[in-house]
Order: sequence, then structure tokens, then C-alpha cells
Amino acid sequence: MSGDERLKPAGDVGLNDQISSDDAAADAPLTPSSLVTARKRVAATKRVAAAKDDKPKIIIVFDDIGPDKKAFETIMALPGPVTFSFLPYAKDVNAMAMRARARGDSVLLHLPMEPLGPQDPGPMSLSRDMGGVALIDTLNWNLQRFKGYIGVNNHMGSAFTQDLAGMKTVLSVLKSHGLFFLDSRTTADSMAVKAGRQIDAQVFSRDVFLDPDLDRETVYKQLQLVEKIARKTGYAVAICHPRANTIDVIGPWLTSAPARGFTLATVESLVELDAQLRAKDRIKASVAADEEPLTVAANAR
Repeated sequence: MSGDERLKPAGDVGLNDQISSDDAAADAPLTPSSLVTARKRVAATKRVAAAKDDKPKIIIVFDDIGPDKKAFETIMALPGPVTFSFLPYAKDVNAMAMRARARGDSVLLHLPMEPLGPQDPGPMSLSRDMGGVALIDTLNWNLQRFKGYIGVNNHMGSAFTQDLAGMKTVLSVLKSHGLFFLDSRTTADSMAVKAGRQIDAQVFSRDVFLDPDLDRETVYKQLQLVEKIARKTGYAVAICHPRANTIDVIGPWLTSAPARGFTLATVESLVELDAQLRAKDRIKASVAADEEPLTVAANAR
């Protein structure tokens, strides 16, 4: 289990949070799920404390990378670092992933999962009706498609991520490979966080989808939301897609973000922050354990 509950927001929805419909056009722009209850507000305060010595970090994840090579080349020419999430069935995916890593970007595997709607997640996607052996075989096929990724996030998956048993199986395999899972949160009912807690797997969650529709104005507004979250909580995780309108807006934003006081970071920052918070939790637990006998003795007197 992560040492920091903020890095694994619960599946409930609030603060006008809305969920994308599997990488298709969503009903409305999304807002973060990380500040929706009193518990999460307290957690957000800790999140700021953990990153108080740094500028606010913004993590941009480009999903669906691979099939459109022209879009990949365009993003590679943008300022970074960013995070590329590659579809495992894309042609020449290993070569592209290696180039991204060489540039200093992080790489994820964009794992195809069953959606609730009619969208096609692509070949070798995970589905709820798979038996245990078929599920693991299909997952392993995806994991073997290329090298260099440090974690996995879901491509579509609004149906599959609701399956607690299926998510526990997936996260168990990822854990055995030393990989984390970034929940794209394509449904409010995702079981990724719950499954991660039950098997002590490392699970993170996105804050905002930048392009739930094709409107450039939506991307502008969502970037403003990302900045607001980052300033308030120390960092923000934003997911977007290699669409022309998105790239046209985000290119200049990436160029100007550092001048506005932000650090462009990758998903590796989440791992580093989680490690820091785990260490702090261990220290607190150790101190508490050392103090407990003294408290008992004082009460006995």
C-alpha cells in the first residue's frame, strides 16, 4: 500500500468531478477527485507539506501514443519532460519508447481494457469475462511488447476497472514486475485503488483530463485547473491525447509554464514522492512505538 493516501484517491466523486467516457468525448470538463472530502482536504495539506521545498510540479501524460507517428514526432519536438503512454500493439513501439526515454521523458504502457460503451480498445485487451489463465496470458502479451516503461495506465477500461478481482490480478502481476498503476479514472466506480490497498500494490490517480472533447477552449480551461491544483497541492497529474488541437494548445503552455513558477515533471515524481512519504510514515511509526511504553508507565504511576 502506498505510504500516502493522497496518491491513491478513493473512487467516490465530488466537487463537480466528472469522469471521461473511455477516451472519447466526455459530457463535461473534468475537475480533480483528490480534494472532495474533509479527509482528502487534510491529505492535500500533507501533499503540500511533502513538496513544500519544490516548485509546484505538473505531470503531463500523453495517452494513445504509437499509432499516429506524426503526432509522436510533433510531441517529441515540444518542451519537456513529459510522460508518453504507448499502446502496446502499435507498430515500432519499442523504438519510439526508447527515443522518448533517451530524451528524458518517462514511458508508460497504455494497457487496453474493456469499456462499458461500444468503443474498441484494440487487440489483446483485458475483459471481465476472461478466466484467470487467459487474463494473465493476455496481460503478459501486452507487457512483453516493448521495454523501458516504469508503470502502466489503463486505455479505456470503464468496465474492467470496476472488476475488483480482475484488478487485483492485474495489480499482482504488475507488482511482481516492480511496476505501478496509474488509474486514468475513466469511471467513478474504478476498483483500482481498493484493489491496490488490498494487495499492497502501488496505485496513483490522474487529477484532470485535458481534452475530454475536441474543443481547444476546453484544453485552455483544463490547463488552468491543472495549475490551480498544482499550486494548492504541490503537484497535478494531467492526461491528454495526441490530437492536433490539444498539441496546438499545450505546446506554448509547456514553453511558458516554467516562467509561471511550475516544474515540468514526469510520473517518476509520483514514485519519488511516495517513497519520501513512506519514509516519513516509518519514522512516525517508530517514534510512536518508542513513546508508547513511556506513556503506559506514566499512567501506571
